[in-house]
Amino acid sequence: STGGNFRVFEDWTESSLEAFQTHCFVYDINNHKTDEECTTLHISEDGTMLTSGEIIGNQIKYEMRAIYFFNAKNNGKIMLQYKKDSYREQTYNNGEFKILFDFEPIVEDNELNTSWKTILHEFESGKHEIVFFYTYNKTSQTNNLKFYIKSFEILGIDDAAYECKQCINSVAPEGSNKCISCSVNHYYDIHSQKCLECSQEQYSIPSILN
Repeated sequence: STGGNFRVFEDWTESSLEAFQTHCFVYDINNHKTDEECTTLHISEDGTMLTSGEIIGNQIKYEMRAIYFFNAKNNGKIMLQYKKDSYREQTYNNGEFKILFDFEPIVEDNELNTSWKTILHEFESGKHEIVFFYTYNKTSQTNNLKFYIKSFEILGIDDAAYECKQCINSVAPEGSNKCISCSVNHYYDIHSQKCLECSQEQYSIPSILN
C-alpha cells in the first residue's frame, strides 16, 4: 500500500513482486559464477511473507538478489522484518543474508539464529537502491535454504515521480497530484478550478477519473 508519506509491503501480492528486480547466480566447484534463470521470490500461501525461491541444479553455491528502487523527495527511513534459514556445517555457518543500501551494507547476517529480526535505517532525500542478498552452499543437509521478509516499510517520505502522467478524460490543475473528473452536465473551469454546471441548452458526459 502507499500513502502521502509511506509505502508498506505487508499483504504480499503478485503486484508486490513486480516492484522488485531479481537475479539468481550459481557457482561451480571452481567458484565460477553463472547467471541463472529462476524464480527468486515467492509469496507464502497466506500472503503474509515474501520468501526466496529455489534454484534447481547440482551446483555448489547459490546466490539470490532482489533489488528495490525508490526516489524520495524528503528524508525518511526504512523498516523491515526478516529471518533466514541457516545451518552449522563443519567449519562455517551456511546461509548468509545481506542488505545493501546504496551499495553500503546495513545487514550482514551469518548467524545461526532463525528468529525474526527488525532493521531500521534512515536515509536522505534522493534516488535510492536496496539490494537483498541470500547466499548458501548446497549440501546433503541444506538442499534449499530460504530467507523470509514479513514487512517492508518506507516511512516519512513522499515518493517523487520520475515523470508526469497524462490524465485520461479528466484534468489536473498545475501543481496538482491527482486527476479531476466532473459529473454529467458539468465541466471543469480552469479559472476557478471547480466543476461548474453547464449553461442552458448545453450538456456534458461524465468523464473517467484516471
